[in-house]
Amino acid sequence: FKRTTLLISFFFIVLYLYSRSIHNMPPLCIVASMTIQSDAESLAKYESLFLERAAQIYSTEPDVLLFQLCKAPKNPGEYYVIELYKDEAAFKAHLALFKNGAENQAARAALQIGKTAVQFLDVVGNTGFKEGKKPTMAIIAEIPLKDSSTESIAGFEKATLPLMDDVQSKESGNLLYCLGKQRKTFKSQNDYESKCIFTELYTDASAIQLHGSTDYFKAGGKRQAPFIGGKPNVKILQTVGFKPSSSVAGSL
Repeated sequence: FKRTTLLISFFFIVLYLYSRSIHNMPPLCIVASMTIQSDAESLAKYESLFLERAAQIYSTEPDVLLFQLCKAPKNPGEYYVIELYKDEAAFKAHLALFKNGAENQAARAALQIGKTAVQFLDVVGNTGFKEGKKPTMAIIAEIPLKDSSTESIAGFEKATLPLMDDVQSKESGNLLYCLGKQRKTFKSQNDYESKCIFTELYTDASAIQLHGSTDYFKAGGKRQAPFIGGKPNVKILQTVGFKPSSSVAGSL
């Protein structure tokens, strides 16, 4: 009887810990980059197909928080997608529904040159995503760290979190200010590359200019400097479409 009681107690402890781990899963951010045939007809067709698929995802997958297409204004055919999921489970659910968009995906793939590059990012802190406002510009900023040690990554996070709070609460023109730690592979949880990536959305160019001119942005840069190992790679992009308002809470 005692053995049975202990086994039952152990089972419920494991179930409790598993339940907590599921509920504590952070959001997952994905940055995908691809090259599309650069003639005007192909670009227009690709964007139309993407927006059609994004509308389908938003209407059927509430845990897909963002599926944002962006393009390089000076390099026709260079596209990026910023994807934001409630957690890893939401991304796996999205993959399980791939067949819903298989025809659309095939049509887009026919316009693509080469393979899609994908970066999987564990989100640090709040994403600052403000749903419903229309972004016109995006930034993807890769920050190389001195190394991939836990101490280096944690130090950069600690230096950055106050900056994120300021940006997300004080800049109405900022619609996303998300810091992610890049996994070495999708399955390699807690094993990261020696860089962090910011994904950002803004209402317009003046919002970006304001962001870069603030005292708290400059102070954040000084705190981050001891952990940075090289020149950041910053891409300033134009957005294509946006997520409309829904019944989901407007800020996550």
